[in-house]
Amino acid sequence: MGDRPIVLVGSRLHASLGFEQLVVSAIEYLPLKLDLAPIKALIFTSKHAPLALENQFKNTPTESILKALPVFALASKSAQVARDLGFDVYFVGQKGEGLGFCAEMSPLLRSALPPDSYALYVRAQTIVSGLDQALIQEQIPLKQCIAYQTKPLKLPPERKPKPHSILIFGAPSAYKAFRANFDWDRSYTAIALGESTLKSFDPQMSAFKSPKPTLESSIALAKTL
Repeated sequence: MGDRPIVLVGSRLHASLGFEQLVVSAIEYLPLKLDLAPIKALIFTSKHAPLALENQFKNTPTESILKALPVFALASKSAQVARDLGFDVYFVGQKGEGLGFCAEMSPLLRSALPPDSYALYVRAQTIVSGLDQALIQEQIPLKQCIAYQTKPLKLPPERKPKPHSILIFGAPSAYKAFRANFDWDRSYTAIALGESTLKSFDPQMSAFKSPKPTLESSIALAKTL
């Protein structure tokens, strides 16, 4: 790794990892109204999906109904947060990106959904993965619930990471919020947790995708650069 700084860029501070952390955005949970009867499965592509449902429906009858449904989670992080909140995680994707996740879970969703029911995709206001369209093309009965949004923060210029830093981005929104504040230094190297985040980067950047869609895997990669 040499002396290159590693900077975790996102919407919250993680437990102490010994690296610099740069919070560039905030998550806002939105008010929700659901027709529960036809919902027979939940789709989470971010840890903020179960957190948004918990924020809205904690200690209500709706919470119990939602937590009894099978959850299809994109990756291990969203799955673990869902489990910790009491959701019934049925399937965890291995691909770490939207189109691969669609291919993995579509056969399982078809068998899990009875007639006149649908899966509820609990999502951000802005998405780039194309998962929604991929599921529709696979003829999966689907409804979408916009449960949260990411708002960039305004940061002072002195918060810009040092030259030659290795920046780890967990979502396209983190990169977008970073660029809303700072120009990209050509000496930076970026690491994306998943394919959608990698595709959000500018083409001329020096960038890599994490071998696995986890912070731990990204940090291990950063240490080799």
